[in-house]
Amino acid sequence: MQADRSTVRYQSKRADDSQLREEINLVAKERRRFGYRRI
Repeated sequence: MQADRSTVRYQSKRADDSQLREEINLVAKERRRFGYRRI
């Protein structure tokens, strides 16, 4: 199996947005008529 070293060593650097996701879920539960674009 041949793969580039950069591909094998790649580690995702995703931002921790758990608090933002939680707040979005709260708004979505309160305002059911809002679409995802409006939230």
